[in-house]
Amino acid sequence: MSNNAEYDSLVNQKSRAQSQYNACSSRIENCDYLLRRLRPAKESIVELKEAFKSNKRVDKNLYDKDHDWKGSTYNSFNAKMLTLNNANDSYYKDSIDHILDSLNDEITRIENQRMSEYGLLGRLGSWINSLANKIENFFN
Repeated sequence: MSNNAEYDSLVNQKSRAQSQYNACSSRIENCDYLLRRLRPAKESIVELKEAFKSNKRVDKNLYDKDHDWKGSTYNSFNAKMLTLNNANDSYYKDSIDHILDSLNDEITRIENQRMSEYGLLGRLGSWINSLANKIENFFN
């Protein structure tokens, strides 16, 4: 291989590696952007869940108070309300948990993708560094 062809090959390899490096850096920036948006969303859902738990405790305290209404009509009404409240509470809690699980899964997926990009970024950086060294040594 002639000296010019070898030099051109090294420069082309370095250029391709630099393009890949830039693309990898861009993917990392995209992961960072997504994580900056998802983490506050997760915090908001956690706050909703805590508010739900707190409200449920307050509701239970109100429910446990003594009422003037007594008898079979009250017992029938109370049983139906408890069933309805428990079903609604369960649905709401399950919905919050599902959303939280989904956010956790997506955050983890993006964090893992970001970590794998850093591995690639390191390998590309090393390759670019070696190619730059070969190009510099080419003139020695």
